[in-house]
Amino acid sequence: MSKPGETRRVNRKGGMKGDWAPSVTLVDKIADELRERIIDGMFLAGEHLQQAALAKKMGVSSIPLREAIRMLEAEGFVEIVPFKGAQVKHLYAEEIVERAKIAFALETYAVELTLPALTDEDLDRAEELANGLYPVSDINTWYARSSELLGILFGAKHWPILFNMIVRNRMAARRYTEILVRRTIQDPKWAKQWASGYFPHFVELLRERDLDAVKALHRSRMEEYVDLLLPWLEAGAGRVPRRRGALGHLRKPKSSRGRK
Repeated sequence: MSKPGETRRVNRKGGMKGDWAPSVTLVDKIADELRERIIDGMFLAGEHLQQAALAKKMGVSSIPLREAIRMLEAEGFVEIVPFKGAQVKHLYAEEIVERAKIAFALETYAVELTLPALTDEDLDRAEELANGLYPVSDINTWYARSSELLGILFGAKHWPILFNMIVRNRMAARRYTEILVRRTIQDPKWAKQWASGYFPHFVELLRERDLDAVKALHRSRMEEYVDLLLPWLEAGAGRVPRRRGALGHLRKPKSSRGRK
C-alpha cells in the first residue's frame, strides 16, 4: 500500500486517444476498499465503523482513514451520527426517486443553457468520450471519463455554480449509481445493451440542436435508472413496492419504517 500522501497512476487499460487516468492516493485506496465492502454486504446498513479497529486491520493511520470516511459520507455510503460516529447509511427508495428527479431538473436546465455555447470541438470531444465510456475495465477510469464528458454536456466552464450542484447531487447518489456501473464492468453484454448507446445518442441530438429530444432521452434514462435500482433495493430490503411509471408521476414508495 502507498505511503500517506503518495500517488500512483491507475493502469490505463481500455484507454483512448486523449484519455487520462486519475491519480490515486492512499485515501482513495482506503475509500475504494471500504466502498467495496459496503457494496458487497460485508458492512451492513446501520453498522458502526470502528475507526481504530479498521485502521489497525488495514495497516493505515487514523488520518487518511478519517478522510476516506468523509469522502464516503459525501457519496452517500456512510453517515456521521452524533455521539456514535460513522455508520453505514441505510438505502431508501425515496432517495433514489428524489435524486433522479433532481438530476433531471438540474441537468436538462444545464443543457438548455449550455447548448448555444457548445462548439464542434466540444461535441467532437464529447463524442470521443461517449464512444469510449463502455466497455471499461476499472471503475476509477470510468469515473474519470464520465466526469470529463458530463463537464462538456452540462456546461462546467460556462455555468460552474450550476454544474457544481449537479456534481454534488450525483456524488450523493454514487452508492446507487455504482451498483449499475459495476454491473456494466462485470457484464459487457449487458453494458452494450443498456449503457453503451445512451451518451453517443445524447451527443448526436446535441449536434442536431434538438433540445426537446435531448430532454425526452434524459427523462427516459432517469426512469430506467430508477426502474433498475428499485427491484435491487426491494430484494435487499424487502420493503419497496414495485409501483413505477413516468418520472414526473413517480410516487414515493411507502415504507413501514421511518428514516433512521
